[in-house]
Amino acid sequence: METIKSEQFRKTIEEIIANPSGYSSDSSGMRQIGTSIVGFLMMFILMQGVSTMYLFAEDKEREQIKRIASSPVSFTGYLLGHSIFTFLFLLLPSLLVICFIKYVCGIWIGFGFFEYLLLLTLICVLAAAFSLFLQSLIKSGDSANMIGSAIVILTSILAGSFYSFEENNQALSVISNVLPQKIFLTAADLLEKGSSIQALFPYIFILALLSLFFFFASVGKTRGTIGVATENHGKGVRNVPQTNNK
Repeated sequence: METIKSEQFRKTIEEIIANPSGYSSDSSGMRQIGTSIVGFLMMFILMQGVSTMYLFAEDKEREQIKRIASSPVSFTGYLLGHSIFTFLFLLLPSLLVICFIKYVCGIWIGFGFFEYLLLLTLICVLAAAFSLFLQSLIKSGDSANMIGSAIVILTSILAGSFYSFEENNQALSVISNVLPQKIFLTAADLLEKGSSIQALFPYIFILALLSLFFFFASVGKTRGTIGVATENHGKGVRNVPQTNNK
């Protein structure tokens, strides 16, 4: 028996061939259906998040953002508005599809509605924050889309979005364990195997902290790019672009 997969897989196939009736699979370590579904959705939600932030990229490329920054509108609130739009644009269609499959088609998909709501909220928040960070970091929106898609595809595959292949590779295991996608999949797997919400708090905290980092890094980077300074006007504060007055 020759295979490109692991030695354990080869031995398993040999056992099945040698004694088909007496073989029983151990599925305790296998990924279940709910985790497989959110793993599949995860990569496409992250990719869609990068492309959905095109409105912010357009404002930046056309320098409309300088006019917004010079208005009484809160600059942080402006970026938060883009993030909320992207978050809802990703979350609502995903939930509608899940509800249609589960309640209309009657197909068992592993998790209940509120479990899917929790997991999809986590990954959609991360997607919105990451896409904002990427668009603020890269000048061209098209370049940000291409680079973001490449990063998402590569890291999602390494994290085991479709198939976990780092079992016998220590280097890949170390790399994948620090990826946010891997943290998300681990939380989903624990939830599907019966762990309490309290047991997921460390994973939720890490993903929330990473999302906050992406968001506030985007605020700082965008402010630095357009040279925004704050100027007090009575009780209010408004943002204006910095100018060199002689």
